[in-house]
Amino acid sequence: MDGRKERKDEEEARAQAQAARDRTVRRCPSLSSGDSPDQTAEVGSVDAPLLSIARLTTRPSLLRFPRRITMLKPTAKLESLRKYVEYALEKAQPAAQLTGAFADCRANGDAASLFFFRRRPLASPSRAHRIITTTRWLTSPTRPIGRSSRADLLDDELQLILSKVNATNGSSPKQLLALSTVSKRFAKLVRQPAVWRDLDVSSHASFLTDRVLNSIVRDDGAFGMLRSVSLAGCTRVTETAIVKLLNACGNSLERLDLSGCTLVKTSTIEHAARTCTNLTLLDLTGCAHVDTLDALKMTDTFWPKLEEVRLVGTSRLSGRVCQTEFDALADEIASRWNRWREARREGRRQALLAAEMEADALKVKLATGREPAGLAELLSAEDERRRALEDLESDDAVALEEELHIDHAECDCGPAVSLEAMPALVRKCRRWVEAWQEGHPVSACDHALVMQGAMGEQAGLATLNLFPNCGHVMCEVCEQKERVNMQRRPVEGGEFEYVYPCRLCNQDMPNPGGFEITLTQ
Repeated sequence: MDGRKERKDEEEARAQAQAARDRTVRRCPSLSSGDSPDQTAEVGSVDAPLLSIARLTTRPSLLRFPRRITMLKPTAKLESLRKYVEYALEKAQPAAQLTGAFADCRANGDAASLFFFRRRPLASPSRAHRIITTTRWLTSPTRPIGRSSRADLLDDELQLILSKVNATNGSSPKQLLALSTVSKRFAKLVRQPAVWRDLDVSSHASFLTDRVLNSIVRDDGAFGMLRSVSLAGCTRVTETAIVKLLNACGNSLERLDLSGCTLVKTSTIEHAARTCTNLTLLDLTGCAHVDTLDALKMTDTFWPKLEEVRLVGTSRLSGRVCQTEFDALADEIASRWNRWREARREGRRQALLAAEMEADALKVKLATGREPAGLAELLSAEDERRRALEDLESDDAVALEEELHIDHAECDCGPAVSLEAMPALVRKCRRWVEAWQEGHPVSACDHALVMQGAMGEQAGLATLNLFPNCGHVMCEVCEQKERVNMQRRPVEGGEFEYVYPCRLCNQDMPNPGGFEITLTQ
């Protein structure tokens, strides 16, 4: 009876040891690529007291086993188990190399490589799923490579890594917000101000609404250090959500892109002027409900660090604009540019006057002999500087500088601001209007020709519109008839666009709803 019981216990021990080895092979597949007879032959004969140690080999903490084995009483079967552990560690060398690469990424701050280590490839993972899976694995305290855990990373280090994730995804918040599902700690760190520097939701403009934007912003101060915000093309976002975002950013915001936000109003820009005073770039292209003249006047009073503002497509440069409103905008642009030109000329005169005074003072000191011998060379250099300033004062140099800075506008609160393409467009349209008023042949229909000759006597006969591209004038009725001659033109990407050529010059007329100037009689 005792012999059968011993054999039964030995068979159970052998079966349990074999099951433990199979589980180890499943956890580290590289073990199955080769066999070591010295180790595998002895594992099946371990005694029951050693089974607890054998089961430990199925756990991720394989690197701690040799130290534990050396603390036990040495036996032949324990030596067999020690050899098996060494064999498993040798076969797991690729995992150790991966640990070293992970440590190098941590030391170098390579967030892109750090977050794309993966335990195993996924069949068809999305970008967000891949990052979440990888982060959970890397931050797990029981991951099978290395001895470090997420407890070894300080909050500041994790915040730096998360900020790099946002930068590698084009400032889109989708991937970074998805990481908040990794753990409670990540959910807290993702909402820290140090993580968010740029916010660009233009790639999600088709479905971004006030509700979605409010769920991103919240009231936890996460966006208190934002430097750049882009809502380009977000046609469904209203003033309410934008004002909440601007309040969250405050004075840290430097670049604000609202191009294509058709629901933005002038009051939104007024709120930005009071809240975000450190803006250097303001893009309002295509914001048809923002008054162009009011926004331009704000740049003269607010935003002392503003360098560039884009206003093409705002209220006075989109749709059908009355001539009186357009003239007011043109006068403001001309006035601001004249102020800039006078300021530049005054600066040149002051610099030339200071150079002349310095040269005269040096000549007096040289005549009295109270200065060292090197004064003559200093006086020669000062004369060259004065001549260079006089060259800058020449008509050709002044004309060239003014031509290069034709888009600038002087500001009372700070340096001159660049208006991009708006001044050129306004000046071109102003010349077309003056040509019409002077009687040049720009009429494109009989009604316009008659009204141009009458000049007030036939007022109210028809509504005349001026085309900004070619400068021709056509009445509203003839314009509608002319749009029947629509043409299809190929564009890049194998697509087509529909255009409406002018009957006189064959240039493109504005699309329906495009920018036109309604002339007054």
